[in-house]
Amino acid sequence: MTLNIDVSPQIEAQIFAAARLNNIAPSEVVAKVLTGEMPPLQSSNKPNGAEQAIEAPTLDPKQAAAIAMLEGFLEESPTDPEEQRQAEADFEEFKNNLNANRITAGERPLFP
Repeated sequence: MTLNIDVSPQIEAQIFAAARLNNIAPSEVVAKVLTGEMPPLQSSNKPNGAEQAIEAPTLDPKQAAAIAMLEGFLEESPTDPEEQRQAEADFEEFKNNLNANRITAGERPLFP
């Protein structure tokens, strides 16, 4: 099942930090927290010796905006194999055209 939820930038940063630390996808982090396989992501007031929550790095607004923009790009990227093939072909054509213009101008190609 796919479920979309809105979380604060701080929770989002904690999810991504936990994903990086555990080398898993952010969605797996959320699933593991919900099933009790991982400790909660937010810090809690547990007594000394209790399980420590995962602390995420603090993000400034520019960093949070950049992360959100990159995630948007990932969501918009094609998942259909034919669309991916077409996007790759379009990119190759773009690179070839840039190189052709540079070679015509007597400059070195950007994409050898």
